[in-house]
Amino acid sequence: NFTSTGIDDNATSTAITITSDGRGLSPFTAKAWVRFNGTGTVAINDSHNISSIVDNAVGHYTVIFSNNLGNTDFSVTSGVNSINTWGTTATVRGFATSGFQTYTADNAGTLRDVDFISFNVFGD
Repeated sequence: NFTSTGIDDNATSTAITITSDGRGLSPFTAKAWVRFNGTGTVAINDSHNISSIVDNAVGHYTVIFSNNLGNTDFSVTSGVNSINTWGTTATVRGFATSGFQTYTADNAGTLRDVDFISFNVFGD
């Protein structure tokens, strides 16, 4: 059985904690990341600490964490790969400790489903 353990960077703080499910918790490691298919049947290609993606509507998704974050002050970076639509961007809104919502739109601001979307999450 594996239990949580911490690695000290000095005598007063823990630099990284490895949890029983294998997650590494520290200020410098991603709390979650995901790459998913945003067209047709939405599907996660690969992820860490992401339990599911909800397809709310065209170009509107909810990303759900497997393990909640400590607060809503986390940072999200995104990447979009849309084979048929140039200039598509992802906007993140609706920050919650359990996940966040995202919208993907083309240059004209029209919501669009996209081929692949990636997110990296840093925070507490």
